This record gives sequence, structure tokens and C-alpha cells, in this order.
Amino acid sequence: NTTGSSFNVASGGTVNTSTSSVIDGQLHVSGAATIAGTVTSNGDVEVQTGGTVTMTSTAVLNQTAITNNGALVVDRSAGQNWSVAMSGTAPSAVTKQGDGTLTLSGNAAVNAITVDQGKVVVNGNFSDAAVQLLTDTAFGGSGTVGALGGSGSVNPGNSPGILTASQIDPTGGMSFNFEFTAVNTYPNWSDAANSINDVLHLTSGTPFTSDLTSANVINVY
Repeated sequence: NTTGSSFNVASGGTVNTSTSSVIDGQLHVSGAATIAGTVTSNGDVEVQTGGTVTMTSTAVLNQTAITNNGALVVDRSAGQNWSVAMSGTAPSAVTKQGDGTLTLSGNAAVNAITVDQGKVVVNGNFSDAAVQLLTDTAFGGSGTVGALGGSGSVNPGNSPGILTASQIDPTGGMSFNFEFTAVNTYPNWSDAANSINDVLHLTSGTPFTSDLTSANVINVY
């Protein structure tokens, strides 16, 4: 356990503990670093220009600033709820690996969210983030993102809810899953997390980059 200390992790560095550890100071990453083991960071984790942090195991970052074109990779099979703060002079990127679900809340200066494995749920404002879904992945939540593309499934809401995106590129074979809990009822637009029925709200003047085809399956539950 450390208090008030600062750590500088250069390229290839690893924060790896086999027992519970708490970092109360600052962690600065300018290269590629892995945060593994059971690590809880209560201080600021700053990923500087070009740096990448890979989170594995049960690592938890409570107060985090991914700044100046830094990147965060969450590679874990267990679920992770994370209120992320990303800021700086250049946008940042988040990549989800592993079978678990990563939930992002808050407001973040992120320009890309890539779902390589598992599921990502966005419940905050990530309106600048273009979302790319790989095969057999999922994306949902009641927040706001940029364009959606890829071959995974889009599942608006949190059972149910309103997911807002600028537009959709369906050419990768993207599928959609909607949950309806009532009929002859308008969605509750004032409460995106409790909208009665799932809604995918597209804000661009060109909501679809191309027509839907038979490869784009729409399921209603």
C-alpha cells in the first residue's frame, strides 16, 4: 500500500501484485504498461502521449485520466464498472478484450471505442467516440456515442433504454436487439435509462451509411 507517492512506468513496465494493493499516489505511464493482480488505484492514473495501459485480472482504476492520445485496454473476463475521465490535448481510445462486460459512465474525450471481445455498455457522454464492433461482440447502454460500425450486435439500453448514436454503418453485418415492455406507449425520452422500450436514436442527417440487407438481423423481445 502506498500513500502520496508517484510512480513512473516506462515502456514494458508492469504493475503486478499477487495480493491486494492500493495505489493512493499518481501512476504516470508513457510507454506500455500492464496493471494486473488485485490493484486498486485511488490516485490519478495518467496515460501520457502514446502510452497504453492494459488492465487485467481484478485491477480497478477509481480516478483515472487518460490524457494526450493515451490508450486503455481492458482485458478481463469479469465485469468492470468504470466511471472514466479522459481528457487532454488529444483524444484517447478504449479497447475491450476478454469475455466480460465493461461499463463506461461519465463524460470522456474519447475518439474510439473498439470491442474486440465481450460487451461494452456506455451510460455516459462519449459523443466523439466512433464504435467498432468485431464479430460476436455486443454494445449497449443508455448513453451517447458517435458512429457505430462493425459486425457485432447493438443492444440499446440497460433493459430497456435509449442509446444515442450519430449514424450506423451496417455493411459489416451488424445485428440489433430491442426489448419492448409495453405497446401503444411512447418512449420516456426524458429518462434514457428507463424508456419503457428500447430505442436506438440516430442523430445524423444521414443515419445509415447504406441500406440494411438480409445480413442485418433485427430481433425484438
